[in-house]
Amino acid sequence: MDLYVDPYYQKKSFQSDDIEIVLDEPLRMNRRVTYAALNGQGRDLYNLGSIENREAIILFNLATQKTPAKTIEYFI
Repeated sequence: MDLYVDPYYQKKSFQSDDIEIVLDEPLRMNRRVTYAALNGQGRDLYNLGSIENREAIILFNLATQKTPAKTIEYFI
């Protein structure tokens, strides 16, 4: 297995109850962050900032994209 270094990894706990360090799922996640922390409008850790200044990028897989040509329709 390849080992990767996470430059943001820290062993000591955060000073917030909204952020939890996860040690037993190294290939899946290393932190659990509450929705309240993510939706925060301040400048704290993991806050997304003011709603007016947020942007979103939508990513999807072209190989699994459903198109009319790739869809089978059944008529009875």
